[in-house]
Amino acid sequence: MLKHVLNQIPKRALIVAAAVLAALSATAAKAATAAIAVTTVNLRAGPSTTYPVVTVVPAGNAISLHGCNASYSWCDIAYGIHRGWVSAAYVQVIYRSAPVIVTPAVAPRLGIVVVNYDRAYWERHYLRYPWYAPWPYRPVYPPPYRPPLHPLPPPGTTVDRTIRCDHGACTGERVVTGPAGRQAVRERTCSRPDQSCSLSRTGPRGNSHTRIIQR
Repeated sequence: MLKHVLNQIPKRALIVAAAVLAALSATAAKAATAAIAVTTVNLRAGPSTTYPVVTVVPAGNAISLHGCNASYSWCDIAYGIHRGWVSAAYVQVIYRSAPVIVTPAVAPRLGIVVVNYDRAYWERHYLRYPWYAPWPYRPVYPPPYRPPLHPLPPPGTTVDRTIRCDHGACTGERVVTGPAGRQAVRERTCSRPDQSCSLSRTGPRGNSHTRIIQR
């Protein structure tokens, strides 16, 4: 039956099909380039450090290089069952019988292709990971640290503030008493007639400093 079916197919079509299969086989054979990770590096889910870590590739381990992005700064590799991206600076290949790092000058000569990073790539390789999110992936950044406007004093510390005014001058005093009973005093006096202020500080060990501010 199979022989009869094959006899019905024109010989020219069979030759064309064989040529296509041979080309596909040759392309598949060249799809990956043997490489080595020159240092322990994070394998990421995209060509940037903002993407999640898929796994860690130990230094000196063999990897399969499938291609790089257009600038050849990040490369698409396979390590074991994992697929992802590492910086090209950590990928070593053999060029002219010598180990070299992947660069924009070397990559095209080795036939390293440009890989498009897109939704199809993301969903083909990362659906099973716990950090998977719908395309496009948006990294979750921690909120920026904002120090309090008025830092809280250490436990056991008390702060007393007083303000007194007399004859056009006002004095504000701030006394901080620490857990050991030592005090630091800051006193600010402003005089309306003189258009000036004086600021004095006395530390817990008795050291003091006074500054005059003229308006």
